[in-house]
Amino acid sequence: MARFLLVTLCLATLEARTWTDTSGREVEGEWVSSDARSITLRLESGKTVTFPLAKLSDEDQSYATKVAAANRHPAGWKPLRVRMEYMEETPRAVGMPGAFHRLDAYTWEADLPPGAWIRVDTSAGAFGGGSHLLQWKGAPEWHFDTEGVFLYRSKGGTSARELVGVSVGSGGGSSALDSEQREKFHKLVAEVGPVESVSSVMLSQIDPVRPLLAKLDPLAVTVQVDHRSDFSKLAGLRRMKAVYFNVGQLQSFDTLGELSSIECLDAGNAFTSTLDDSGVLAKMSRLKFLETGMRSSSSFAGFSRMKGLEAMSVRCSTPASLESLVGLSRLHSIDGFSVPPALVRRLPGLVRVGSRIDSQKDDGSPLVMEKVSFLRFASVEQVVAWKQAGGLPFLHEIEYLNGDLGELEGMSSLRHVGISCYGETSQSGHGGATRLRTLRVKGNAMHARKVWEAQEQLYGLGIEVWTEESSLPGLAGVDGLRWLELSKLPKLKSLKGIGDLGELSYLAIEKMDALTDVSDLSALTGMEALRLEGLPVVEKLSFRGLSSLKDLRLRGLVKLTGVDQVSVARALRRSNINGCPAMVDWDDWGGLASLEDFYLVGRSSETDLASLLKLDSLRQVDLISVKIPDKQRLEANELTGSALLERVEAALR
Repeated sequence: MARFLLVTLCLATLEARTWTDTSGREVEGEWVSSDARSITLRLESGKTVTFPLAKLSDEDQSYATKVAAANRHPAGWKPLRVRMEYMEETPRAVGMPGAFHRLDAYTWEADLPPGAWIRVDTSAGAFGGGSHLLQWKGAPEWHFDTEGVFLYRSKGGTSARELVGVSVGSGGGSSALDSEQREKFHKLVAEVGPVESVSSVMLSQIDPVRPLLAKLDPLAVTVQVDHRSDFSKLAGLRRMKAVYFNVGQLQSFDTLGELSSIECLDAGNAFTSTLDDSGVLAKMSRLKFLETGMRSSSSFAGFSRMKGLEAMSVRCSTPASLESLVGLSRLHSIDGFSVPPALVRRLPGLVRVGSRIDSQKDDGSPLVMEKVSFLRFASVEQVVAWKQAGGLPFLHEIEYLNGDLGELEGMSSLRHVGISCYGETSQSGHGGATRLRTLRVKGNAMHARKVWEAQEQLYGLGIEVWTEESSLPGLAGVDGLRWLELSKLPKLKSLKGIGDLGELSYLAIEKMDALTDVSDLSALTGMEALRLEGLPVVEKLSFRGLSSLKDLRLRGLVKLTGVDQVSVARALRRSNINGCPAMVDWDDWGGLASLEDFYLVGRSSETDLASLLKLDSLRQVDLISVKIPDKQRLEANELTGSALLERVEAALR
């Protein structure tokens, strides 16, 4: 009897199941997908195998059909699971904010159309940290890791990893290099040849790296810009299809018109009033995925020329000429601006509606959303009305749901929900949503307690602005949680009860003015990632019990004097400490034999890192506004620069 232990991807169940074929042979595994003719399972190696559904027993065929019905996707859309290397690294679908949901410390999932562009934000600092744009073509899994300035991707299981991205410029390590090292660095990287993405290109200083870019010949480029940047400097990159930049204010997008071949533009937080008026859109007729911001007075008239546009996230509260979107037959995702129901009725291909649907402008006719999988800024009353009109058969996600989830009877397809619980609302039930994977509650958490207690398997729970209680809400019913985020609980004094979460891999606690006792963290022996921010009265922290901890971020713990039993965290690879001025003793950190990256920000008093800098494992030290002996600062800079070149050379061998 063959047996395979499969990595979980099924939305309906997490338990391995024994499948039997028509000849009586058995295999243990998990469902990935199925239709009327075939079924796909995942093998122990990570590979997915597809075979005729008819080869299974009648019972298993019936089970597969039921699971498929509960996990339906709009035509062509598929699930993608992404595993990152560190807790602060995130994937993001351009034009589709909120598409990815965290499953544990390092794993994310999203439902996407093949061809979508994914922005992978890595946080490896001078060792290649930056953002890379990569196009997804339907693989069920992506795993990412970095070596030096290189970004590697594998497709899960035993799949060989492939080099997909390189970071150059100030964000790619040159800040730690002298001029001679930088020249050597560029020569080494040039040996790589064509890649999918190049990150951290300073557009204002592109000339020295232009020959390098020509050799790398990327599909996508991440650029650092200022408000007067000239994008025509990128026009010579013949394969380029995508650009990402992030700046607060651009005077003009005019020179973007020189990049007529791109199909993905991620403008981050950029805002401009000239995107539509300058004729740029007329030149960018191949654009499919767009993320940017526009002033409220801007017009959408020029969007009518972008016939291939599929997803747009444009932060603009009251744009004019919304009618120009009606002719965009491939548009499946809108986000960032309010829309009247009349417009939604004329966009039948919508799958993701992140825009607020303004019910005050409704003419009263039925609003049918047969393909919609994602809604944002909706009230329970709206969802009930839309469900009655069109069924919402594919609805998997709701963000900022306002009201009582218990009123959404029969919503068994829901997987990810964010609820606002204010006023006298009480969560009387779960509305049939018993298969949620993540739940975020904003407001009085006790109002949503029945929701999380009813779940068959909840991966993650977020609680924010819970003002009534001084202790944690009951978590015994969700002991299988993989991640927990607690924010703005002003009366919470201790973490008593958190030890019940034996499978927790990621914990984030922030903005807790009354929290003093964090000793219960020691019970989380399997926790891999811990983030503590804005805890002004916490004085003591211990690594007791945290032998699995790999990833640590401390920020704004102004009274924290130090960390006890540091040596217990022998698996710790990365430490990021910012705004903890009372920490004075770093000697014990020299015993962390796995520590590779160490970040320290904001130390006005003399800091002695001699013990830590002797670690053989250390590859990067970032010290910002830290008072440290000159000799140690030189050691840190030399270590970072030399290690960078060593990693680049090793990766090329």
